[in-house]
Amino acid sequence: STLALPTIALKNPSAHAGGFFLFIPFSDSSTFPENVRFALNPPDAFPMLTPSPHGSKMSQLKKKVILVIQARQGSTRLPGKILMPLGGRPTLWHILERVRAAKTVDQIVVATTDKPEDRMVEVFCNREKIPCYKGSEHNVLDRFYQCALPFHPEVVVRVTADCPLVVPAGIDEAVETLKKKKLDYFLPELSKIPLGLAAEAFTFSALERAHKEAREQADLEHVTYYIQRHPRKFKVLLGETRAIPRRP
Repeated sequence: STLALPTIALKNPSAHAGGFFLFIPFSDSSTFPENVRFALNPPDAFPMLTPSPHGSKMSQLKKKVILVIQARQGSTRLPGKILMPLGGRPTLWHILERVRAAKTVDQIVVATTDKPEDRMVEVFCNREKIPCYKGSEHNVLDRFYQCALPFHPEVVVRVTADCPLVVPAGIDEAVETLKKKKLDYFLPELSKIPLGLAAEAFTFSALERAHKEAREQADLEHVTYYIQRHPRKFKVLLGETRAIPRRP
């Protein structure tokens, strides 16, 4: 049997074809049974809400700092890893718990793909009351841009869904460093810290410019690659971190 759920979907009129947001309000997440895998209507059946940029609906979405978790089930080396159990809960759950502890983040969003295998990511996000954007699998830059666009953020933080040990204080440090030094992009020097603990922060204006200018496949597949490769266009810093322990 399926579970009837109240559904509101937000479609971004300028989004990549097939991309859409899903917002499913819950008063109590316990009403979503553990054994219900696909309790939602097909995406085509969702009522679409397309707010005016000047309307109250859009103004309610405005967030200064959003954190986007890049998530997909189609890993080549370990398919399905982001929802595999880790300590009795999905890996993505642990990441959500970590990023929710960051003090500088106003909104968390999951950016997944429109492929059938990522339907479970959508269901998980609905249960956790987290907005989920579905977009292009291979043009990840476009997926990120379209995901962030409705929130009109000043800063975007990127975390990948296979990093359950990301450091909340490191997220705050990245955002604060970006703002204090008036940077376009900040990432701790990865050679000095264990992999999987850091987050990268960048301005939405930098993301928007990269989205408009990037054309090479590598720049489309890797969200911030274009920004990192053009230090004359963007103020980039790969800097020291005090929030994340150094490699021994």
